[in-house]
Amino acid sequence: MKAAVYHRNGPPDVLQYEDVPDPEVGPGMVLIRVEAVSIEGGDTLNRLGGPLITVPHIVGYQAAGTIVAVAHDVTDRAVGDRVVATSSHGSHAELFAVSARTTWKVPEGADIAAAACVPVAYGTAHDCLFEFGRLTEGETVLVQAGAGGVGVAAIQLAKRAGATVIATASSLARLEPLKELGLDHAVDYSKHGWVDEVRGLTEGGRGVHVVVDSVGGKTLQQSVACLRRRGRAITVGNAGRDVTPFNAGVLGMQNQSLTGVYLGGEITTPRVQQMVQGLVDDVAAGRLAVLIDRTFPLSAAAAAARVHREPQGRRTGRPHPERTGGGRRHRRRLRQSAADDGPSRAPAEGCGDEVSAPLRVSARVLAGDRGPAATGAVDPGPPDARGSPSGPSEHSADGSGGRAMTDPASLLSVPRPRHPGPEMAALDRFYADVTWTGTIEPDGMGPGSPAMTARGSGVHSRLHDGLWIVGDYRQDQFLLDGTFLLTWQLHWVTGWDADAGEYRATLADNYGHADVMRGRLDGDRLVYASVGDAPIRLRLTWDVSDPAAAEWTNEVSVAGGTWTLVERYRMTRSAPSTAAG
Repeated sequence: MKAAVYHRNGPPDVLQYEDVPDPEVGPGMVLIRVEAVSIEGGDTLNRLGGPLITVPHIVGYQAAGTIVAVAHDVTDRAVGDRVVATSSHGSHAELFAVSARTTWKVPEGADIAAAACVPVAYGTAHDCLFEFGRLTEGETVLVQAGAGGVGVAAIQLAKRAGATVIATASSLARLEPLKELGLDHAVDYSKHGWVDEVRGLTEGGRGVHVVVDSVGGKTLQQSVACLRRRGRAITVGNAGRDVTPFNAGVLGMQNQSLTGVYLGGEITTPRVQQMVQGLVDDVAAGRLAVLIDRTFPLSAAAAAARVHREPQGRRTGRPHPERTGGGRRHRRRLRQSAADDGPSRAPAEGCGDEVSAPLRVSARVLAGDRGPAATGAVDPGPPDARGSPSGPSEHSADGSGGRAMTDPASLLSVPRPRHPGPEMAALDRFYADVTWTGTIEPDGMGPGSPAMTARGSGVHSRLHDGLWIVGDYRQDQFLLDGTFLLTWQLHWVTGWDADAGEYRATLADNYGHADVMRGRLDGDRLVYASVGDAPIRLRLTWDVSDPAAAEWTNEVSVAGGTWTLVERYRMTRSAPSTAAG
């Protein structure tokens, strides 16, 4: 069978489309021919640094399709049943072997792609609100990261239960479409004072009864600050990748509680089995909505991963929902194309975690059946002229020669400009292809890390007639005695936000670090700094006052403190930049 696999951990480009052996069907298992795959946040975490249960490893927790084989001891599932299933790995493939106990039947006539999104995100949201959050009619709930997979589910479920629903995201635009799903109040948590804003939306300013928090870190502390006396905070994951410790002592002052939720710990219990089946039935009947954004073929798993998310060391955000087909959708899905070998259906990323602003794409990526992409995935725009893995990926969505692409505009939190304008032209002098040597300060890579030297290079592309600049950087780092330590890679995308009057950029490296930045020109200097108030903020400066040997510095501010130098590089221009689009 065909599958999207990787042989080692790393960035999205480690994903390969290969032939692998068909999975075996052991006792208590069923074999599913996959038609839709929901990409979970855990899929991204595993690709970056999780265990490889098999090599090559087929990632993926969740998929839906039709059962084609049943073990002899399975009596409640049959060949021909349509089901959605979960497992520890293996969904990014034509065939998915899973325990029959982690499958749920999809009703006749239901959208298989929508069903593929349900168990993890909707089951988690339900447990957070009701089993552990004890939410009741008339109460007020705060849903952090409301435009994420768990967030979209929680908004609908809480409203259906008679609650007042407040949700946060890093822009109000992401939440506006969710008001038709039951959202009462939208809050931008990138702005200072958002905790006071949330409390101001509650009766007498006393705070909310329940918080569902999938971000963690500093945001979890702020979530507790939104609670009223005897309020319940539910933490589910750490999408922000913020390691700020939580001070549990603050809970006692107001007799509040903090509960961690992990759906997988109880997924085979009768309670969860019945609950998830009810949610699948609700989606099938239209009582709950699943939002889908665009499609990719299984062969483009790496492209889908690049437009999803890397775990962030900062506050996260969600993409602007788009209106396509019959309703608002903001989950991406993968669709098997006729150009692929065999009838596979395939992968997708992130069934619930949010993505950091410029990297934001969707709550979910799904695989669908063959044929034209129902969500409007065909884009006639040009692929990256260099054929770089960092550029848009060209593939046929329907066998007709169209290209379903990673649109660079989806990588940035700025309106798509109509023409490059003088602002982008002004960046040309900063983004020539370069080589460099440099130094990394002691403690620069973390407390106790040694001083290092580095050698590297960077190449750049202008995409879509110069509307976006994409940079791919690589460097080797050495101890001062010349001992090789590690190889580091960075993907950089920048563009001009006309509304804000500033440059916006995103960076993500092969170790899972990412950031959202705003930039400005200051004569011969180009300066970018992190957006928001994350515990660790970056400031990057390009200085081209010496055109033959530009300088690049990286500074860090911890907890709002002064900027401290981490890295300093001298760059030598090696070639003109590459034009594309």
